[in-house]
Amino acid sequence: MTGRDCGCDDGDRAHAAHELRGDVDSSAWDGPAAMSACSGSGTPASCFASICAGKKAGDTSTQGAWALPHHKHPGDAPNAAGVKSALARLPQTQGLTNAAAAKKHLEAHMSVISPAKAGSPAEVRQQRAESLAGNRRAVPGGDQARWRQDTHAANWRSALVDWNGKKHNQLDGYASVTGIEYEMWDMWGPYGETVSQSAFDATLAADPVVVFLINHTGLPLARTDNGTLLLDADPRGLHMLAYANPERDEVRNLVVGIDDKNVTEMSFAFHIAEGGCEWDDDFEHFTITEVSLDRGDVSAVRYGANPYTDITARARQIISDLDRLPPGAQRAALARLAAALGDDVPDPSRAARRDPSPLTEDNIPEGASVALAARKAGGEDGRSIEFYEQMLRLS
Repeated sequence: MTGRDCGCDDGDRAHAAHELRGDVDSSAWDGPAAMSACSGSGTPASCFASICAGKKAGDTSTQGAWALPHHKHPGDAPNAAGVKSALARLPQTQGLTNAAAAKKHLEAHMSVISPAKAGSPAEVRQQRAESLAGNRRAVPGGDQARWRQDTHAANWRSALVDWNGKKHNQLDGYASVTGIEYEMWDMWGPYGETVSQSAFDATLAADPVVVFLINHTGLPLARTDNGTLLLDADPRGLHMLAYANPERDEVRNLVVGIDDKNVTEMSFAFHIAEGGCEWDDDFEHFTITEVSLDRGDVSAVRYGANPYTDITARARQIISDLDRLPPGAQRAALARLAAALGDDVPDPSRAARRDPSPLTEDNIPEGASVALAARKAGGEDGRSIEFYEQMLRLS
């Protein structure tokens, strides 16, 4: 069933009418409730088209074919908090068939809800504080669920070991490092975010059910509730030890990728615990103080999504992502490129890569665990040395 066959043009016309009138719904937002109401309606496809900006492949009468809701009901004005949430979620929403159109549509609503200003840092801080109603425990975009992808070398190690009477691939790595600020974006521009070193303590003490995946998808390779996945937190971050069945094709491929150093990064999916976050007084830095890993995952990933990523490997992806950035990020990117390039395009062959100072026995980062220090001293495969070198560059 196509959008035109299901009468979805009515939804598009309703969206356009609200943009022209400048209507805004300022009440509390509940996206799951809006989607659930459409699922139970007599004309679900038309209903979804009326409340959502994002379209996906599939049966348009099902919720899975739609994304980015921002109206409570068909015919309602756009909900201010819903629009802000949809814009914040847009860059990480997978499978959109109309990403550029969805972005344009939401920005049109946003221009009415809160006209964009390329203002001073003080104005940006004020706009962010106002959008969050001055609540220092408000989550950006209103969504407690997060992926965080770290691009430190995950310090992967693999070995074939005996486990429970069978051969298993033991995979040892770090799903996250803590205490290091990375840059995030919301509607107003960039802000700093940090996961605190104690963020995992409560959730690990509660024995969460967590699975080990590849790129956050597919069947689990290991899981905590059967003992094949072990998680702990140390001064470095969230450490994992997985025992995966080598008879599975995806396990063999992953091990080859790790051994060839083609798979070097990790990520984890989690929820920010209720009250487990806080903005600073200026709304410039956001600290995650407690997470819930239950029903989440730790994953081997192709690329991370924060500033520590290898820029060369991700250049094509970054260029394609520019169209999906929030307005604040696009303005910053345009201003930075204009200042950097002017009328001349530099010769990329002359760009020199910064060569960091080599690691010595005397400059292991403060707080490194004894096990990691010993691993560095051994340094047989070089991975741990690269890990510490990266940590030094980020410190």
